[in-house]
Amino acid sequence: MKNVWFTSDFHLNHHNIIKYDNRPFSSVEEMNYVILKNFNSKVKDKDDVYYIGDFSFSIEVGVDFLKHANGNWTFLLGNHDQKLKRILSQVKEENGKNYKVHKKLFVEINNIKFLLYHYPLEKWEEQEKRILVFGHTHNPDMKKVGGKRKNVCINLTNYFPVSFEKIIE
Repeated sequence: MKNVWFTSDFHLNHHNIIKYDNRPFSSVEEMNYVILKNFNSKVKDKDDVYYIGDFSFSIEVGVDFLKHANGNWTFLLGNHDQKLKRILSQVKEENGKNYKVHKKLFVEINNIKFLLYHYPLEKWEEQEKRILVFGHTHNPDMKKVGGKRKNVCINLTNYFPVSFEKIIE
């Protein structure tokens, strides 16, 4: 059975994010490795992945990560994704996979409507009918948002992706 996963804000190879977010890693190499290991422990190759922005600060590291990461990825652009299109172009040449990229995405999964967007919004289209899944805010206080707003920033989810089932709880 195919599962659906949500995650954001890996900031692969971003040296300062370890300090800014107080991430429990001694180096970006360790951080990149743990995120990939945790990701692949949950996501299987046929699963769908919605990545909600801020992927990698390095083209080489981003390409290598995607070559080893499971799942069929759809990307939402974040404010630190200047290198994402080059990463995806290079990976496609190597593995033939197509990656979708959006600024904002309205999607329906198992009859539940979502708005996927990197930034937290106070109000959004069809707010009463849609769950907003976002990242961007690494602040632990944003973990408590709940309701129809779900923050999937990786450092707020113990460096694991979040399942569809967990999002709709």
